[in-house]
Amino acid sequence: MKRLFSFLILIFVCFLPSSLLTGQERSLSITVLPTNLLMPKLTANATEHGLSLAKILTRNHFWAGIGGRVPALGFKYGHIIGDLVLASTIYSQLDRKSGSIRVINTDFYVDVLLSMTWNEKTYVQIGPGHTSQHLNDDAYEIFNLGHSINYVRDYVKLVVLQKSEFIHGFVYIAAYYHHTFKIPIPGNHIWLFDFGMDALNYQFSEFTSAYVAIDIKLRDEFRFGSTQSYQAGIKIKGASLSTVRIAYNYRTGYEERGQFFSQKIDLHTLGAYFDL
Repeated sequence: MKRLFSFLILIFVCFLPSSLLTGQERSLSITVLPTNLLMPKLTANATEHGLSLAKILTRNHFWAGIGGRVPALGFKYGHIIGDLVLASTIYSQLDRKSGSIRVINTDFYVDVLLSMTWNEKTYVQIGPGHTSQHLNDDAYEIFNLGHSINYVRDYVKLVVLQKSEFIHGFVYIAAYYHHTFKIPIPGNHIWLFDFGMDALNYQFSEFTSAYVAIDIKLRDEFRFGSTQSYQAGIKIKGASLSTVRIAYNYRTGYEERGQFFSQKIDLHTLGAYFDL
């Protein structure tokens, strides 16, 4: 754990402009359980932490996420502002049929994320994470529709995000380094790369805006074949800092769900996403 922490700090410092490390204002202030989250949400990322419910438009299936991000610590050191966030979400696909709901899969995600900015335009986030993904519906096994597998990933991820007035939003790039990756494909599948954007954000009113977003993942286990998500919708800001998004999403490429990781999808969804 000490080596991991030292590694995270080293990478973190590499992204700091040298002028910030040599300035005269170096007093450190720490806030426990701050009210605001520093890092913007990666809007179109299908595995971003949060509360969501989306319907697959071509059939009576839903994708649901239950979870969120909790800022544990906030800090300020000179011009540098940062926070430490604990994040956890469970994702499932729900099949509504004959008055009942079947839970097809349960995917667990847990991350500990350290974020910072020095100009409120450039953001860096780094931290360890874990996901294990399971098949819940016994019918898949009983009727030979599929078999459960051991799908586990432990990783360290690094995200760099840049806000841009030109696109009225932000762009980002991320890298996941897997030190554990268990799937029924031989080989060391070390990397996952992720990049995307949230743009337009045309303001209709004080509380409502339209946006478009893209997220594309490149997966080492498939020779960097892609998982793609294209989203367009409306953001509605509440009285507090929370935002609700009503959005159409087109997803294509390799599956996000670990139990079906080698399959490809081509889906249209309509859903609600709660950015708390």
